[in-house]
Amino acid sequence: MIVEKLDEVGELQTKEILRLYEDAYTSELLVLHACLMKKSEIKISLSDAKQDRQIFDSMNRGWAASSAKILRTASESDGLTNGLKEGVGH
Repeated sequence: MIVEKLDEVGELQTKEILRLYEDAYTSELLVLHACLMKKSEIKISLSDAKQDRQIFDSMNRGWAASSAKILRTASESDGLTNGLKEGVGH
């Protein structure tokens, strides 16, 4: 959305206001609601939705694997530190 207004000295100022994530989400939800209420065709096909789901599942698996690796590394590092503090191995 573009907003134009005069500043203190009378010059025209133009600002572009970007939509937030919630705005896009709300917009999509309203379109879906209208489709369901008017029984009109939904924009996305079932095969597209399935493909989106596969992509999201793949992203989540990658995130889970990297998170597990980070936690494992942190845990091993903490174990070594604790062992040194307790005098283990000396």
